Amino acid sequence: MDWFRNSKFGMFLTWGPYSVAEGYWSKDNTYASRFDGDDSNLIRLEGYAERLLEKTDMPIEEYEKLAGAFDWSKWNAKDLVDLCFATGQRYIVLTTKYHDGFAMWRSKASKYNICEFTPYGRKSGRDPLKELADACMATKTDGSPWQVKLCVYYSHCADWYEKDAAPFGYDLHHTPTTAQFQQYLDRKVKPQLRELLTGYGDIGLIWFDTPRVMKSHQAQQVKDLVHELSPSTIINGRLGTVEGDYMTCGDNGIAGTPVEFDWEGAGTINHSWSYHKGDHDRRTWEEMAELLVKCISRSGNYLLNIGPYADGSLPKQGVDRLKMLGEWVKPHSEAIYGTRGTPYRKDKAVAHDWGYCTQKDNNLYLFIKNWPSDNKLILPLLKNKVKSVNYLTVFSYGHSNAPLTLKKLLFCRLQHPQRIH
Repeated sequence: MDWFRNSKFGMFLTWGPYSVAEGYWSKDNTYASRFDGDDSNLIRLEGYAERLLEKTDMPIEEYEKLAGAFDWSKWNAKDLVDLCFATGQRYIVLTTKYHDGFAMWRSKASKYNICEFTPYGRKSGRDPLKELADACMATKTDGSPWQVKLCVYYSHCADWYEKDAAPFGYDLHHTPTTAQFQQYLDRKVKPQLRELLTGYGDIGLIWFDTPRVMKSHQAQQVKDLVHELSPSTIINGRLGTVEGDYMTCGDNGIAGTPVEFDWEGAGTINHSWSYHKGDHDRRTWEEMAELLVKCISRSGNYLLNIGPYADGSLPKQGVDRLKMLGEWVKPHSEAIYGTRGTPYRKDKAVAHDWGYCTQKDNNLYLFIKNWPSDNKLILPLLKNKVKSVNYLTVFSYGHSNAPLTLKKLLFCRLQHPQRIH
């Protein structure tokens, strides 16, 4: 778990055939009408654009046509890794199979994959996951600022393409029996996990989702398989009734107080995980900076999503926000990476009205959001002798009253490792 605990900040990439629709579909529920040029015939999907199939209940044959228009020729794995260096993100989680059942790699277990089911994939011979794996692997040896870990999202229970998987709200799909679901696990899930965990190098973690109908013994089968194939791969908290290696909060959720266990909060820049053409309500970089600090001060990680266009390139507006966030992260790196959450937890929990706190060795890092009006910053319960107090940074935002900004960061060097009483 060490790499995960030290990384703090990761990138989520939600990308698939649903990206072609860009959050809009036709009133008559057909592919042809969606792309006939008549915008008056379109319906905007609210919320998650990647749930296109579930929201419209279109026949799977209509959805398959999106794959026929899925031209991902602008996919550039190196650009994604470079963006991680610009933002400070230490690992990438790619949606290798969402609930639509479409594999984003060359899967021998299912021809319903990006390399064989899309015209561009057949023509180019490319495998986007292989390219991303190579780009991440290169960061170990090419003099990169840090190693970017490759991680994969895999919807192991919901699969709208398979009749014996969980329907997860898709009305044209019925809930399977336990025996039927086991057939799905044996026929598709286990072979695909074997492909992912043996064919693409070191996989840092596997991000399962929506366990739904999965029974305890079936979740244990999946967990055992992952550990057999790749003992160093960690498992998130959405596997099912069997525990993963860390807890996963609900979408855009974070732990409300500092905790004693490993966890991760996954969030979006706007309201959709995949690219939504009509969703312009984006978080400011200041809001995302505070979410990052809340997570790390409460012993968690922050996994921040960006949804690529269907062609594989990234929306400029989202990239710009991430880069602005990165400009804040860089000077604060010492107080972020390799730290642990605040020592003010459990029976010593204190909600600081001035901001947040992390710790490393004999240092406390204080993220000052609200500077006390009397210039007295209180650290209660501290029995260590304070050796020094210094500014790590005083960050300027262009105006003094910017909302949700962390204006100053102090660090206190203590005589001994933290003793909070």
